[in-house]
Amino acid sequence: MKKGRFFVLFCTIFLCTMPIKAHAKEVTGVTNIRETEINTDTVIPLSMLSDAATELFDENFTEQFLNICERYDIDQYIMLAVIEAESQFDPLAQNGTHYGLCQISSKWHADRAAKLGVDDFYDPVGNITLGADLLSELSLRGDIYYALASYRWGESEAKKMIRQGESIMYADKIITRAEELKND
Repeated sequence: MKKGRFFVLFCTIFLCTMPIKAHAKEVTGVTNIRETEINTDTVIPLSMLSDAATELFDENFTEQFLNICERYDIDQYIMLAVIEAESQFDPLAQNGTHYGLCQISSKWHADRAAKLGVDDFYDPVGNITLGADLLSELSLRGDIYYALASYRWGESEAKKMIRQGESIMYADKIITRAEELKND
């Protein structure tokens, strides 16, 4: 790509996401998926989650979950809110080619799974690893709002929606729920 095209693309993306960053900050006080310090001593707020979450988050799984969040530098409350929205904490959830807790697409993320050594999209630890890896990658390209919108709709659709000034309710929902869980 020529330098001129790259500069125009960069400015377009930067200018289109500026109001989104302000909006995310206004909604939650958080503009970065990594802004909340990971605390592996934190107890998962099970009282605010479904019975399925209570069954899933035993001591061993909680430790694995928090380690994944720490490894990928993802806020644990954002990750919990994503899992809740995507699967209601059902590790066997399936919607088309999307599987497991984080509803990872076997069609679009087979290479990611192979790279990370995940061969079972239903395995809770493997699925969360894939979801955290994807969110971490997306967060490097924009703020929390952009990362969540891209996670849900794919990057090209998220960019289109942001350019058109559309509110992306999925990102708002995740950010709001993460704040609720954090403040429990």
